[in-house]
Amino acid sequence: MPAGMTGEDDRGHVVQRAGTQRPDGSRPVWDLPPPPAGDPVPLPPPEPPPADLVLDACAAQLEAARDARSRLARLAELEGVPLAAASLLSLLEALPDGWQRRTALRRLIDAGNLHDVDADAIVRTFGRGADRFAVAARLVDAGLAEVEVVTDALPVRAAARLRRRAGAT
Repeated sequence: MPAGMTGEDDRGHVVQRAGTQRPDGSRPVWDLPPPPAGDPVPLPPPEPPPADLVLDACAAQLEAARDARSRLARLAELEGVPLAAASLLSLLEALPDGWQRRTALRRLIDAGNLHDVDADAIVRTFGRGADRFAVAARLVDAGLAEVEVVTDALPVRAAARLRRRAGAT
């Protein structure tokens, strides 16, 4: 079969040589010119889902999770999502009181998700005095709360200990 012609191969399939045109006037893909040289144009990054949707989904998953490991693993999904004070409180309340709630708060603080928080309300979400002290100290150390704000939720001796630890009088 000469170049530029259409014919059949030995199995009876219709073949078309490069440089030919189809009956509709189009050219085969292998006969098209290469794309223009240059840097490819990057696609814009996809928009993240609204933070409220992410938080609602995460809170629902935290409540539905069966064990502590899966609850705390769900928090990794919130990395980089800024949390408002009300969202943080609802997220913490979805966790059992005690070490799981404390650990979740510590991980959120370490991830840098918290900026403007209601420190007094956060401390009051914990039932035990030791948990309240640990959380208050963590918030003060991270610069998210002033000592005077969080000491109202602490027993007198714990408040004095936190003031000494922070260097306040």
